[in-house]
Amino acid sequence: MSSFAQHFTQLGIRSFSGALIFCLFGCGAENRSGDRENSLNAHSSVKSKKGRHVFNDGSVYDGELVSGKPEGYGEKRYLNDDVYVGRFREGLLHGQGTYRYKSDSKLTRYVGVWQNDKWNGYGSLYLTDGSIYVGQWSANTMVHGEFRGVDGTLLSGTWRGDSLERGKMSKGDGAIFTGIFDSKERYLAGSLHSPNGDHFVGSFVNGIYEGSGSLVKDDGTTYIGAFKAGLYSGEGILEDPQGRRYIGSFLQGNPSGVGQQVVSTGVVYSGDWQDGLRHGKGTIDFGDGTSYVGEFRNGLAYDGQYDWGDGRVTRSYQEPGGQWRDRVE
Repeated sequence: MSSFAQHFTQLGIRSFSGALIFCLFGCGAENRSGDRENSLNAHSSVKSKKGRHVFNDGSVYDGELVSGKPEGYGEKRYLNDDVYVGRFREGLLHGQGTYRYKSDSKLTRYVGVWQNDKWNGYGSLYLTDGSIYVGQWSANTMVHGEFRGVDGTLLSGTWRGDSLERGKMSKGDGAIFTGIFDSKERYLAGSLHSPNGDHFVGSFVNGIYEGSGSLVKDDGTTYIGAFKAGLYSGEGILEDPQGRRYIGSFLQGNPSGVGQQVVSTGVVYSGDWQDGLRHGKGTIDFGDGTSYVGEFRNGLAYDGQYDWGDGRVTRSYQEPGGQWRDRVE
């Protein structure tokens, strides 16, 4: 991270030399085996010792040293008052350890596995606001794990950079989303359970319903079809708790264009719609042998032919209350 990247040190290169012994006569398997044992013993004889090491940037290390470098367990204090306690290898933070940040306004500590001065392996990152990242890290970036926010937010799954890419988001208000996120952790595609009881499955743009999807509302209303800016828009199927079923075009959340509505009593309307109302040319089949064909305005029959099913046909309309009347010729 930026708070301690400036303290990274470059690896030194250690050299060693060995002696090559030639046996021209009488070198048996026993002697060769003994040579290997002697070589291993010589290598293992390099042991760590306690001591202090001062880095080029002024940071001070106290702990185990091998060949003058931090190796094993120790403590490193930085000039900005950051402190690391844990394992080292060849002068670098490597293995299990805890880094406490004093100079960073957002971080308090990282507890976990390090590799070459970077978070690499399983670990926990604690933020100053009380939030926590827990999971698997690679080169200072969490690749799989969870985020626990102080407001009750919980993010878990696969990460890319600082953002959740695929997984589950639970918010403090009760919203739960499972699926794919964009780079700003907004819903992209998946399943959303909203606090109001609605359940949506489909695609999103900027965290809002957009494209194909299905919505089951808390009151039992269901919609399957196209969305735009969070509203029914395009072709779809809408069914309400009263058993009314509409199949057709939608605009800004309402039936608009051409569509068909079937109600629980068996009455079927087919024709034009505007702002959720029958408007334009259409037909009503009452399901009992009677029907109406003609013009509609604002949800009511305005002028058309009413077939009574017994041979009579009248020119009819509906009053504002829905009552049918015959027009006087």
